[in-house]
Amino acid sequence: MNFKINIFILLALTSPAGLSSSPKALSVCTLELAGNMVTADRRGFLIDLLNNTLGKHRPLKVELFPPVRAFHSFAKQECDVLVSATEGFITKYTSRETVELPIGLHDYHTVLSHSAEALERLDLKKPQNFVSLHKWFIPQNFKEKHSVYFAHSLENALKMLKAKRVDYFIGFNFLTREYVKQNAIKGLIYSRSIFLDPRKVVFLIHKNKGASVIKKAFKKHMLEYLKTGGYDRDLKKHQVPSYVLMERIKFKNLLIKF
Repeated sequence: MNFKINIFILLALTSPAGLSSSPKALSVCTLELAGNMVTADRRGFLIDLLNNTLGKHRPLKVELFPPVRAFHSFAKQECDVLVSATEGFITKYTSRETVELPIGLHDYHTVLSHSAEALERLDLKKPQNFVSLHKWFIPQNFKEKHSVYFAHSLENALKMLKAKRVDYFIGFNFLTREYVKQNAIKGLIYSRSIFLDPRKVVFLIHKNKGASVIKKAFKKHMLEYLKTGGYDRDLKKHQVPSYVLMERIKFKNLLIKF
């Protein structure tokens, strides 16, 4: 009798229902981002932040894509999380709504030129010729007034600018500045007076039946990450400049209401 009971227990424990299943990994789309945000070997501040928030909720499978392809892959729902985006910038390109996960950073669009003289004569109220990386990298409705050529990469866009094939480049301030600094590109002039379309930098997830659980877990672990000092340690570790940081009180209030 005891032998039969033991057999039943063994069968129950080794059956699919009896085994504890591991949580499914979240697939993450990202691209290499300058300024120690995401490096070619899948490290950087945003990867640390990801591991300390969503990574404490579920295993992560991080894939590094070329520029633009990461956004298309997310839009086609080939991955669960996009690292990183700006508020509102991809929703209209996806078949379903998205949920924005705030990470305490913000940025805006600015203009570069090949000369100070070209910047001085720039008048955004009149049509101008620009180069950029993609429609997702320019302010909303910008292309309705201006002519914008989209290059295949930031490298090619800045080469066009240096060759004076166009007078202006437009893109996100932090990532552009850091890319220019990281690659020691000389001869480009930044606008000191143009601050267009400020936006919060976010992670994106799809708005589906599992979104509320992911959102709740992200909020919990992000608040812990802030409270324990891990967030600030990683900012310092990756030398993230203060000008891209949201005011801490505003960030915490955003998370609490999130």
